[in-house]
Amino acid sequence: FLLKIIFINSMREFIEYNGEHYLLQEPTIKVWIEVMKFRELLDEEELYVKMISVITGLNRDDILKANANQITEVGEKLKSYLWRESKQLFPEFIHNKITYKLCDFNKMTFGQFVDIETFLKKDESYRIANLNELCAYLYCEKDIQYADSDFQKRIEAMKDVPVKYVDGMQRYLGWLKTGFGYLIRLLTYPLFLVLTTCRILLTSINKGSKKQKKETNI
Repeated sequence: FLLKIIFINSMREFIEYNGEHYLLQEPTIKVWIEVMKFRELLDEEELYVKMISVITGLNRDDILKANANQITEVGEKLKSYLWRESKQLFPEFIHNKITYKLCDFNKMTFGQFVDIETFLKKDESYRIANLNELCAYLYCEKDIQYADSDFQKRIEAMKDVPVKYVDGMQRYLGWLKTGFGYLIRLLTYPLFLVLTTCRILLTSINKGSKKQKKETNI
């Protein structure tokens, strides 16, 4: 059974397995969650099998019919594919014909503040498994007030949003985190809260990337 990554052109990549082709699409929050929640539970080879399964829909037994070198080669490619960093900020984006806009941190409502604060109080496993929930708190349908929006519907919709939107937003806010004294933090608490969000989730999102770099150096 042949398992490998193939390139059709610079814009399209596929996983080929036993003559079938599986398109590598932009990683969504749902796909990212499915892989990240297993990263500490599985050894490297099993994590590769899990990534291949999530991306292609193939079951574990079928994947193991390929040889170990093929699984490792494809797994390494998928690891960099799923954990690649986004440095672009997206003030708004369109998903399923709906425009979502990043909240104005200077005008954040108390309800929105509480929603994000409550999310941050959850343990790390919850935050990773529900990254779409944070995205729904930070992005809202354009021209709709946060308090008037359908939170549950948006939380579900965010599962299929590319993870780059959350990653890019966090990195941008991380750049702003220097120079805040205690008084300024109190006066600008909505922004400070989001910066705290940034630091916590960047640690989770980049844990896999740092582990990969460490293994490479070894």
